[in-house]
Amino acid sequence: MTFYGWIRLKLIANFLEDYAFQSIPGEPIISGVVENCDTLQITVSPEDPVHVCAFLDENLEADYPATPYNVNFRWQKDNIDIPGEESKTLVVSQPGIYRAIIDGYGCADTSNAVPVTYSTIISPPPVISQHLDTLFSSPQSNYMWYKYNMLIPGATNQYYVISEDALYHCGYVDSLNCLSYLSNFYAITCANTSVSIIQESPGIACANGSYTIYSSALPANCIYQWLHNGEPIPGPNYYSYAAIEAGDYSVAIEGYQGCKDTSSLFQVIIDTVPTPHITLVNDSVLQSSSSTGNEWYLNNVFIPGANGTTYVPEVQGSYHVKVTDSYNCSSVSAPYYFYPVGMSNTIENDFSAIVNQRQIVLKFPSQYLNGRLSLLNTASQHLFESTINHSIMIIDVSTFPQGVYVVMADDGKKRRVKKIFIGE
Repeated sequence: MTFYGWIRLKLIANFLEDYAFQSIPGEPIISGVVENCDTLQITVSPEDPVHVCAFLDENLEADYPATPYNVNFRWQKDNIDIPGEESKTLVVSQPGIYRAIIDGYGCADTSNAVPVTYSTIISPPPVISQHLDTLFSSPQSNYMWYKYNMLIPGATNQYYVISEDALYHCGYVDSLNCLSYLSNFYAITCANTSVSIIQESPGIACANGSYTIYSSALPANCIYQWLHNGEPIPGPNYYSYAAIEAGDYSVAIEGYQGCKDTSSLFQVIIDTVPTPHITLVNDSVLQSSSSTGNEWYLNNVFIPGANGTTYVPEVQGSYHVKVTDSYNCSSVSAPYYFYPVGMSNTIENDFSAIVNQRQIVLKFPSQYLNGRLSLLNTASQHLFESTINHSIMIIDVSTFPQGVYVVMADDGKKRRVKKIFIGE
């Protein structure tokens, strides 16, 4: 029979080696190894309470010294082991009090307790507004700005100045250190708010007409203000304006974000065509005072091919001439009533007409009695009308201007005319 006995304890590298000796002198055997429990310590970080934001999670990290011996490691929530969680990193997404525990070779240690709270809701997003090229968030704290869902480094103010058109977002970190919902806002820079006048300057407006100026296409809800020689034009303003006065025009706009722009100047010229007048040459030719752009009309109907400075009328009637210039602006003469010499129904010597001291003395044969007497100017205006009830009649023309007049007598069968001149 062999006898064993404890001989001595030897401290080697923080471990106690227990030796038992057989009865054979000088030949020890190791009967067991016991670890120093003071070295088996475990901690969990972070040590402070942890708050988990809604729909997110946080990591807890356990730490303990390396040991050459096998140990058991586990996590607990509210003093109950969490099945399957044996990693030093624990992902938490539920409220509770968490600990880590380690044991082995008769030693054990429990970490510090870490309280974990959890948010069930996310804070509402801030409201974004824009003025010019600056975005503003509604009052919060700890702002975070994004562009196309990418965090903008350093953008932590209540405002953010944009440099390009893009989809921007803003959020904030609330009192529980959780990020709010992000607001969405598509912003357009003021560089895109520009206006111009689409026509080439100058624009020509005819006298008593207008010239319509059009601005370039713009986003909806813009406010227009037209200016004439730098002064605002009162009244409603739209994307176009009908100018009736000469001068320099421009248009200013203001977008819904407060962006502004003003077009370059556009000149409007009022084209006035002098009123033509008609004169009778050699008792047979009508002549316009304009050398170009003439159109002749008879009884308000255009005479085909009658585009010259002069026109030889073939029939009696009311003539006028219309003059059109290179800007398509027109002016029309007063009517001229023409009585051709030698008409079959005209007998000029059938009655007499003499101008004497601003009076016209008329002598009629008997067949004219009860006929009709008229005095007209060259514009075909009737200046005097009467029934022929005497063989001699007198018309007072003392107030008439100097010029050519037409006396017309009608006996019911034929019309007779006589041209006279009233002088000074």
